[in-house]
Amino acid sequence: MASKRSSSCGGSWWLVAATLLLFLVLPVNGESSPDRKSRAGQGRGHGHGHGHGHWHMPLMPMRPPNSPVQLHESDHHVVMDNGNVEVTLNNPQGDVIGIRHGGIDNLLEFHHKESNRGVDGTKFEIITQTEDTVEISFVRTWENSTYSYVSPLIIDRRYIMRRNVSGFYAYAILEHPEGWPAFEMGQARVDDKYQYSGETDETKVRGWISDDPKIGFWMITPSDEFHAAGPLKQELTNHVGPVLLNMFMSRHFAGRDINAAFGEGEEWKKVFGPYMVYINSATSEHPSSRSLWEDAKHQMKIETESWPYDFTRSKDYPHSSERGTVSGQLFVRDRYMNENDMPGASAYVGLAAPGEVGSWQQEGKGYQFWTGANEDGHFVIKNIRAGVYNLFRQYGLWSRYSEIYPDGDPVYTIGASDYTKDWYFAHVTRDNGNSTFVPTTRTINFELPRVYPWASYRLQIVVAASQAAQIQVRFNDPWRRRPQFSTRTAGWDNAIARHGIHGLYHLYSFEVPWYYLRLGTNTLSLTQPRAWGAFTGLMYDYIRFEGPPR
Repeated sequence: MASKRSSSCGGSWWLVAATLLLFLVLPVNGESSPDRKSRAGQGRGHGHGHGHGHWHMPLMPMRPPNSPVQLHESDHHVVMDNGNVEVTLNNPQGDVIGIRHGGIDNLLEFHHKESNRGVDGTKFEIITQTEDTVEISFVRTWENSTYSYVSPLIIDRRYIMRRNVSGFYAYAILEHPEGWPAFEMGQARVDDKYQYSGETDETKVRGWISDDPKIGFWMITPSDEFHAAGPLKQELTNHVGPVLLNMFMSRHFAGRDINAAFGEGEEWKKVFGPYMVYINSATSEHPSSRSLWEDAKHQMKIETESWPYDFTRSKDYPHSSERGTVSGQLFVRDRYMNENDMPGASAYVGLAAPGEVGSWQQEGKGYQFWTGANEDGHFVIKNIRAGVYNLFRQYGLWSRYSEIYPDGDPVYTIGASDYTKDWYFAHVTRDNGNSTFVPTTRTINFELPRVYPWASYRLQIVVAASQAAQIQVRFNDPWRRRPQFSTRTAGWDNAIARHGIHGLYHLYSFEVPWYYLRLGTNTLSLTQPRAWGAFTGLMYDYIRFEGPPR
């Protein structure tokens, strides 16, 4: 985790990035390194008084797998060892500076600057020490005399090693006690990383594989309850280096709407994790790189089925006996589609902090619990922490635009056009070729066999992502100066530029009077007037025009 402090307009705020980063030395994509073992074996750590240097610790012979878990403590280092994996952390900072496995003394990269290794702890403590489990803690607290760039939080980083498990577990407890200063929790930035990202609900296991020797290094997150913004939130997973990430909370694909702001004196505490760092090696029975991926998925299933873990020893992490279950059935009432209520098949159903419809997309202070409804709309949400929640449901080439549409913007005709070929979901600006951009318009033609006088129609537009964009709506008059309807300029998720499939969702609903329409062919024009750059724009998820209720 990293933090910084900035000032603006005479005030001050803290911006905290809740992130675990592991910088690996594994050769990937067939790139082997003949001297990698000796280089990796040196490692890199926070030696007292040494600044940016190497740590030198005598390496003991690796013990047989399934050995009792051992903990070795010195003035500057702590080592956890179970025979499968040996993990070295600096003391009392709590950074993982060495991971030994499969004949390689250290799988981690050692050139990375210490300032990017996270928030240093100031106190080391042993929580549990048995032959089967070791849990250790590194705590950093805040005081008024602390440097101004340190966020006002108590940060407790925990590491757990278990017997006969090829890896280790970690979690963090962040606390903002009553009476402490205000701050915001946001993110940190790293360059060239967005190609490796995914929705949190679909990235429970990810990692890297080396070709020689064949070793896999995986991040397994069995539950998303602690992640911000729900199951559809896109997060960074890995990026080139190779680097393995676990983003607890960030602005990626969401913008500043997702900040968790804490007021002066506000009391708050949250447990991020536990998650698992899993390491595996190819065997004579399973020698291929593919076998490492299959084994990692199998381990992910084991971890998911074991959630919530029963081996943690924090009072802030409730075990299964202290959690609850919510079940029910979801129906969708849409008289335009069916006279009867329809099962909410495949819908996301979840619990999040109380708020307006869709507020779970910006919520990061509390916990969220989600599941998918089956084909009959039945759902069961298990292992819920005690708390107060709202029940929510979620039903469910831009840079080449000028080349694809050189002579004009797309025109879509209902009943004749093919949405897979004739509709461009990203409403972006047009590049004039000289670093200037102009607005663009989507045109939809549709037929009305009858217009009901004095009746109201309705236009529903669901936007999947928005970056400083606006929608102007015009019926049957594309050149009228003032639009009949307009949204406000909204969104800072930057999903278009970041190769994302969505950012934050927005629903716009417009009541359309009958006199805007005509018998026969009608035209709906959607203009995005903001042309501040290549990344200004939005993504459509759903557009629907409804007749008056019958």
